[in-house]
Amino acid sequence: MFTYRYRELSVALAKKGDYRVALARELRLHPEEIFNLQVERFSLDSRRKGDPKWSYNVIFDLKREVRATGNHAKGLVAATRDKESLESDPNVAMPGHIDVIGAGPSGLWAALHLLRKGFAVDLYEQGKCVEERFRDIRRFFVDRKFNAYSNVLFGEGGAGAFSDGKLNTRTRNLFTEQVLHDMVEFGVDESVVTFAKPHIGTDRLVLLLRKMRAEIERLGGKIHFSTALEDIEIRQGKITAIKLRNVILERGYGRPIESIAPITRVNPSESRQSSATSSWNETKCSDGIQRSVYTASSNSYWKPCEALVLAVGHSARSIYEMLHTRGVALESKAFAMGVRVEHPQALINIRQLGLNVDTKLTGSAEYFLATPTLNKTSSAYSFCMCPGGVLVPCASEPGTLATNGMSYSRRNGPFANGAIAVPIAASDNLFGGLEFQRKIESDAYAVGGKNYAAPAQSIKAFLAHREDKSLPKTTYPCGLVQSNLWDWMDKTICKSLAEGFQNFNKKIPGFIEEGLIVAPETRTSSPLRMSRNNETLESVNTRGLFVLGEGAGYSGGIVTSAADGVRLAHYAKKDKLV
Repeated sequence: MFTYRYRELSVALAKKGDYRVALARELRLHPEEIFNLQVERFSLDSRRKGDPKWSYNVIFDLKREVRATGNHAKGLVAATRDKESLESDPNVAMPGHIDVIGAGPSGLWAALHLLRKGFAVDLYEQGKCVEERFRDIRRFFVDRKFNAYSNVLFGEGGAGAFSDGKLNTRTRNLFTEQVLHDMVEFGVDESVVTFAKPHIGTDRLVLLLRKMRAEIERLGGKIHFSTALEDIEIRQGKITAIKLRNVILERGYGRPIESIAPITRVNPSESRQSSATSSWNETKCSDGIQRSVYTASSNSYWKPCEALVLAVGHSARSIYEMLHTRGVALESKAFAMGVRVEHPQALINIRQLGLNVDTKLTGSAEYFLATPTLNKTSSAYSFCMCPGGVLVPCASEPGTLATNGMSYSRRNGPFANGAIAVPIAASDNLFGGLEFQRKIESDAYAVGGKNYAAPAQSIKAFLAHREDKSLPKTTYPCGLVQSNLWDWMDKTICKSLAEGFQNFNKKIPGFIEEGLIVAPETRTSSPLRMSRNNETLESVNTRGLFVLGEGAGYSGGIVTSAADGVRLAHYAKKDKLV
């Protein structure tokens, strides 16, 4: 057998999936002469406006040798089917029981794969299960009463559960591939493994999360919702105990964690007996399954911990502050802030795909834009673009406002939205970036009237430094307030955005004329990083503390965050930590 790859095999838009016939035609073979044909990657090629096609990269076997001549000379190459190996990866010693904090992608996948390797796992999430979280978010859009624990950012699934649901990643390796195969196991269409820009949508993510939760529990994992990490105990450079808080929710509304108190020394073996009224109680989630929640008269309790997997999201600010207080190594890092922009999806479809293209076949069009600004000292770029999506408020603290975009699986809404972000350099002050975020968010909350209405401005008015007399329709659910962003947003960010919009209008005519700004977008990534050993994923100065995902500052997006969890589980080996 001779093995070949064919790159950029073109297939007509209406013939999606007919790559065998297309390959046979290109090679002048009968389709039955092609063996072991596999798709490695496929995408939509829209470079030729008005005539987009599917483009496939495939690997296959032939019984006879063929030469690369004519039209397919560039696409056909000899190949082998070598597989990656992980044999040289490090072994990370871990005890038989592991506590995981955070039920976002990195925490869920760490728990799942640790359980599959035979570890015992307790998974703690300060928010609610995704079904109840979904109801809390809908309620918030109506009554504007902020829930500090169950919102667009916090709860089962993490921030990614209420986003565009993109599954594409620049990093393709065995860990990211495992994540995608797991998703297929939990009911996601198998095309996510091979499509270059896979997308799942909030509605299907909810279904995936329910199935994943059931599998974790089937394997013996214990999931504790409404349970927040409040503190940690470190002795001689090693984590020895964690303090958890049973989050009390009254009529569905949360209250923020209280300020960190000095550690009270405890005997870990007696931690569960610290209160005469403490007990493990059963609570029924909306899916009908009973789950244990530890309750105490003080709402907080200590428990011994030999290995802690910290898989919090990039908005868990109280965790950063607590870790810093306890001496865990953190470092400032670069991030980005800006605004969301909204356009009619029809405009984006025409500009990106061309006229008379059936978007039922292609899906709603996306854009990816970037340009240097301010004499090449800065830049502006699109981020987390949501075709056919909606805008949502995503505050994580009372008295603040940030925005985000999300899409459902069909992406068939009338508007497109995306973040336009400007890089922010790492601060010399450890918490300087976080405080910069907070200032913009608190200013936005005040400008919006302190009821989660968002400051908004047409791009045309923004470039003219004036407030609009009226605003167009929007998908943002909590209302808009006319505002001149130059009056309260950072001027350097505004200048960079202004140059970016003018450049983007050359690439997508109408970007300025039909664009609406909804501000601010501050949560592109964390301004802090939990310093870790990149071989073991363990904190550089706290043994037994493993830090993962976006909150740790080492990933971006659903798949790379989940892959961090898979990676840790793959490295883990049962052994006593020293």
